[in-house]
Amino acid sequence: MSDDSNTVTVKDDTYTRVYGVDYTKTANFTFTRHVTSNMGGQVTDIRTFSTNDVDLDVEEVLINRHASFGIDDEFYLLVRITPIDENNDGLADYFTQSYTYSDYMNEEGVLVDEDGIALIENPFYAFDTWESAELHWQIPFNPFSTTNALEAYKQFIVNGRGSYLTTYIDGVGSVEAELSAEDIASIVIGSRTFSGVNTHPDSDESLENEDVFLDLSAALSLEATLGHYQVNLMLSGQRTAFDDGKFDLEMSYKLPGDQNMRKFVAHMKTDEEGAFSVNNSEGVLLIMNDVEDSTSDVIGSIVVSSSATKIADIEDRDGVIWFIFTDETTETL
Repeated sequence: MSDDSNTVTVKDDTYTRVYGVDYTKTANFTFTRHVTSNMGGQVTDIRTFSTNDVDLDVEEVLINRHASFGIDDEFYLLVRITPIDENNDGLADYFTQSYTYSDYMNEEGVLVDEDGIALIENPFYAFDTWESAELHWQIPFNPFSTTNALEAYKQFIVNGRGSYLTTYIDGVGSVEAELSAEDIASIVIGSRTFSGVNTHPDSDESLENEDVFLDLSAALSLEATLGHYQVNLMLSGQRTAFDDGKFDLEMSYKLPGDQNMRKFVAHMKTDEEGAFSVNNSEGVLLIMNDVEDSTSDVIGSIVVSSSATKIADIEDRDGVIWFIFTDETTETL
């Protein structure tokens, strides 16, 4: 921001945007917008605001816009905003506006068609007062209350850009920053930096890696009656690493004729080999081991959770599952 508030420079990794106001008097000034890209593109947008005295309390406003996007790529726009006095009291009752576009302008500054014939303006109702006017891209600010580039730029962002800053960064993608009223008010003489969000990445590989990844959680529940059993299922999961997570499957059920709800929960962590366990509402915990590198027949154990006491080993003997209890009794499936 320049010290006289008549130049605002906005920079990101791709574009340099320079906004300026050359102020003459109330509602008579030139608003310029120059955009330069480090990829070679350039945009020049010049809007000249002027007034005509129409013998009313408010002057007519003309906005002559010339936008250029490079060689042989330009257009012209004339916006005319005229006060209308319906009861001849010398006061504006409302305003009309007209928009006239063309790729051609003659030596007198009149918009013409490709044959050099002057274009006809078609006015329509605009608003009752400038204070109630709905400002937008073509008329981003009230010319009667704008005197410098700082004021013009803030209103341009709000009314012309919807309070968003957008850009494209090569190798990153589209980046967007939504500015609050407080953010915009904080733009003063000097410098101000805003953070953006990568809304459309060039590649999803740049978004996540082993060290930086989205922390996601999800849950799915199901309640059903299976035969004579009332069953509630809840599957929940949470991401714990780039390619890993932990999952819980909780099953609650009632036996026929029993009002008590029984429950068991199965746990799994994908980042730990063989990390699978099941516990029930009575506090019994079944833990399965990683057996790929083991020379033992033991594939798991049963533990009483309250005392963390192991009461049995689970063994795989030639494909037959055995439960070997600490009191030396055995059972098989």
